[in-house]
Order: sequence, then structure tokens, then C-alpha cells
Amino acid sequence: MARLLVFEPRMLGDAILSLPFVRGAMEQHEVTVCCLPKTAPIYRWILPPERIIEWEVPWDCAKPAREKWTDFRRVTQQIRALHFDTVVSVWPDARVHIWMALLGIPQRISFPMTRLNYVGWQRPWRGRQLQLGKVLEWIGAIGLLRPLLTRKLSKHDSNQRHWMNWQQIAEALDTPWRAETPWLPTDPSTLAPDFTQFIQQERALGRPIWMVHPGARMANRRWAPERFQQILDNYFPAHGISVVVLRPPDSPALDVRCGHQLDYAAGSLTELAAATAQVDGVLCNDSMMMHLAAALGCRVVPLFSAGGRGWFAPFQNDEFIAYVDICPHCPCLDRCLMPSPICIEQLGVDIVQQKLDLALATHK
Repeated sequence: MARLLVFEPRMLGDAILSLPFVRGAMEQHEVTVCCLPKTAPIYRWILPPERIIEWEVPWDCAKPAREKWTDFRRVTQQIRALHFDTVVSVWPDARVHIWMALLGIPQRISFPMTRLNYVGWQRPWRGRQLQLGKVLEWIGAIGLLRPLLTRKLSKHDSNQRHWMNWQQIAEALDTPWRAETPWLPTDPSTLAPDFTQFIQQERALGRPIWMVHPGARMANRRWAPERFQQILDNYFPAHGISVVVLRPPDSPALDVRCGHQLDYAAGSLTELAAATAQVDGVLCNDSMMMHLAAALGCRVVPLFSAGGRGWFAPFQNDEFIAYVDICPHCPCLDRCLMPSPICIEQLGVDIVQQKLDLALATHK
């Protein structure tokens, strides 16, 4: 069986979106993933630990320079010793492609740095990054005396969904694409007794159960807590919906003031996945949570802002995206050019309620 290396150097949500590709590729390849230490738990759901290489790329790492390059040499040597046949990455990033070429792996598939592939190139700072990346690609190919990529892919559309990029890589490799949900197994034994009791109680009453997650890694992607609170206090009780209210580690917690609601804090990513698998839908910001919920087959009402509503939309939940098209600089990709992030500030409760209405009327 051919050996395949999947390189995913980004965040939790990015790792989740790669799972349909990894699942399908496992049917025809011996798959190993190289990823961040914090995203490794995502891949442990479907891969044995020895097939996961944890590494923080030097350009996104806060370690001292000596330690960065020690890690770089260690991981590069480790991968070379495994003699992979193919390496793939979904990112149009010259640094990634130079590293792929340094590995000496015969087949290297990715998206080169072009306007079509590089989201947000119209923004001045992204345009400068694109031009610098093209120069790095040229220098890298000359310095290594080989093309950085042996198979260059182009998106069908510059704003296509990120998961579709993985689908294109699957097509290039002629491997299956396994997007049937759930994308990952869950373990109900990790759930706290009070959570399990709440779910059983509300199901016995015949009530739908939703989850609300008010957090996001980036502060400018967090909807105002008081607006989440309005939905909790008014919308869900009026529609007979029970709610699990998650306490996020990165944002203010919401108050549980009504019956049929549970305040809950998941102790691990595994427990969070198990809890999400028990609910019917999720209301959340543009964050990892929306991708986890979609991967488990839930309906998701995500609140979009700085990233626009196209590129990172959760799988098969486009119609439920709550978004206000008000900022002339969107997508700014978290480099806000306005006095304040109006894209999230102007997202009203009424818009979110309309999307919740649509999600509740839709059976998945």
C-alpha cells in the first residue's frame, strides 16, 4: 500500500475539514498526518498515534529560533526516513511547498500561489503576501533544482468552500471522498452524569435539544454575549427547545435563567464531540465548533463576520449562515480596517432568529 503524508499546519477547524479526505485516502493508502500538537486529537479519532507527527511550523511558532530549527530538522529527518510516496497539502503557501520539496517525496500535490487559489488577494496586505510567495516559489525551485510541486491544482472558484479543496486533492489522487456524517467516532462514556441525565430527561419529554457555544478564538468573531442571552432567554423557550449552554474557555459565559437549559463545560475535545453528537443543532460563532457540529451531522447556525460567509462555511449548512453584508473590506481575514468590527456588531438578533427558524423547519 502506497504511503501518503497529509500536511495540515493550521487550526482545529481546518483539521476537521480535512477528515473526509483522510477517511477516503485510508482505503487506498497508508496515511500519516503532520499537524499541530493541538490538532492531533482530531486525527487520533481516526488514526493510530504512530501515524500522527506533531509539529509547529517555524513561521507560526513562538519558540526561540534555535528550538524552532531543531524541531524543523528533527521532523524533516523523521519524515524522510519513512519514505513516503506522496505528500499533499491544501494550502497555497510557498513555505509549505518548499518544505514539501525538501522532503524528497516523489509526488507533491497542492495549490500554488495564484490569484485564483489565494483567498483575499484583493486586500493590499494579502496582495503583497501573494507577490512575495510567488518570488519564494521561484527561488525555492531554483535553489532545490526541482519543481516544488509535481501536481499543481487550481480551485474551480476563488471563493469555493475550503472542504472542496480537499475534495479536489482526492480527485487528483483518485481516492474516495468520505463525507458521510458522522466523520468521527464519539465516546458517550466521557460525558458527565448531569449531561447524560439532562439529555435523557429532555428526550423523554419529546423536546428538541440545541447547543449554544458563544466562544471563538478571535475576539472580533464573537457575537455580543447579551445578544446570545436574548436568544437563550426568549427564542428557545418560546419554541419549546431545550438548550445545552457551553462555557467556552476563551469567552464570557452565558447565564442559564430558564428551565430546560443546562450550563455545561466540556473537559476535553473528546467530551465536546460526544456532547455535540447528542444534540439536534448548534448556534455558534465562526469557529471550530461549527465544523465539529457539521462533521457530526448537526444542523448549524453559524454567525459569520471577518472571514466572509463563503470560504469556511460549515459542511452542508450554507443556508443557515447568519451574516450581514455591510463591510466594504470583507473578507478582511481578521485585519479589521474599520473603527470597529461592524460585520459582527451589526448582526442583529432578528437575523439570527430567522436562520434559527429555517434550521428548525429543516430536517437533516
